[in-house]
Amino acid sequence: MKRVITTFLTVLMVFSMACPIVLAAADQSEIQPCYERFASCHVGLDIGKNGKASCFGHAFAYEETDTVNVMVTLQKQNGNSWEHVRNWSASGKQFATVDKAYYVVPGTYRVYLSVSAYNADGRLEEGATLVSKTVTYK
Repeated sequence: MKRVITTFLTVLMVFSMACPIVLAAADQSEIQPCYERFASCHVGLDIGKNGKASCFGHAFAYEETDTVNVMVTLQKQNGNSWEHVRNWSASGKQFATVDKAYYVVPGTYRVYLSVSAYNADGRLEEGATLVSKTVTYK
């Protein structure tokens, strides 16, 4: 299964380099800016009928020598604010992906994605944040 996912992500990255895009939250109406270091950034959240929240965050840099860090944070709405529920992180050369699941209780949730790209010298070149659409689990 890991090999299939790795192959899929590799193919996705190759096509991303040919036509760079940035996907943002589905419920945002504004056009998102293009990034200087990132060919693509994706964030996603899906909650099944059993309360299993699938949280996803991915970033792919243009430069092969860049180190990419991603942090995916599952958040639950509490009134007008968002509470931290769980977070995961990953890093790698040129790309990093987090694809995790967590069982939630009823409420409204979102995934907050923080990404950063560091050059070969370890200097931060660019950082960005994205937020998924909100999902209500009853």
